[in-house]
Amino acid sequence: KERLVGGSVSPCGAMFYPMGDDTFEFAVEEYKQAVLGMEHFVDFFTAETCISTLEAKAFVTAVREVSDKPVFVTLTVDKNGRTLCGDEVIPSLMTLANLGIKAFGLNCSFGPDLIIDILSKASPIAKSLGVELIAKPNAGLPKDGGFDLSVDEFASFIPKALENGIGILGGCCGTNKEYIKKIKECTEKVPLEYPAPAALDFENTVCNTRAYAVVNKDDMPEAVGVSDYLYEGVEIQAEKYNYGFVKLEKGESDKLSEQLPYINSPLVLCGDKEECEKFAYSYAGKIMIV
Repeated sequence: KERLVGGSVSPCGAMFYPMGDDTFEFAVEEYKQAVLGMEHFVDFFTAETCISTLEAKAFVTAVREVSDKPVFVTLTVDKNGRTLCGDEVIPSLMTLANLGIKAFGLNCSFGPDLIIDILSKASPIAKSLGVELIAKPNAGLPKDGGFDLSVDEFASFIPKALENGIGILGGCCGTNKEYIKKIKECTEKVPLEYPAPAALDFENTVCNTRAYAVVNKDDMPEAVGVSDYLYEGVEIQAEKYNYGFVKLEKGESDKLSEQLPYINSPLVLCGDKEECEKFAYSYAGKIMIV
C-alpha cells in the first residue's frame, strides 16, 4: 500500500511581540530552515502541539515561502478548548485555512473524549473550508507512571470521530503501535461521515484568535485612526458590527500591533495598502483590507 512521509516540527515556544520579545519574522525564518532540510524527503509538512495560532501561522508561512507541499497543523488545548495563549479552535482553523492548509486538528492535550468533542463542533466549518480534521489525543490522563486508557478504551472513541468527519486519526502521549493498530482496525469497520458544511461567507469573514465576524461591505462603520486609545473605538464599533474598522497610515503598523492585547474583536483595515499588508502578514487572524 502507498505510504506517505510527513516532515514534523515541534512548537518553537515563542511569545511574540508585544507580549514577548520574539518576532513573527524570526519564527518564520527559523521554521524555514527546518522545512528546507526536509523538503526533498517528505510528502507533506506538519506542525504538532502548537501553543498559539500565530506560532502555527509562522510555520505555515515558512512552508509556503519555500514549498507547495501540503501542510497539516495540530494545536494543543486545555479542557476549555483554548491553547496556552488563549486561542479558540474555530478562529484558529479559519486563520490557517486562509493560508491554504490541507488539514487541521488537535494533538496531545487530553484523552480522545475531549479532543473529539471539541473537533466535532468545528467539523461543519472545516467541511465548508475544505480542510480535513486531525485527532491525535493522549491515552487519557497520566496515572501511576502511565496513562489511564487501555487500547480498547482509547479505540472506543474512534467511531464517534469518524461519524463527525474527523478522518485523520492517531495517538500522542501514552499511545504506541498497539493503539495505532487498533485505530486502523476501527477505520476499516466504521465509515467516515462528513457533516453538512456550515453556511459560511468566508471571503467576507474576518477573525482574530478569539472570534470571527462576517463583514457586510454595504454597511460598515466609519474607520477609526490609530491612536493611543484606538482599542476603545474598536470595541465601540464591535458592539454593533462584531469587528473593528481601522485606517492604517504609513508607519503605523507597529503602533497598532502594540494595542492588539487590548483589542478583543477582529479587524478590517483601510488606508495605506502596503502598511496594511505588512500588518496582516504577522497578524494572528484573517484580515480584510478594503
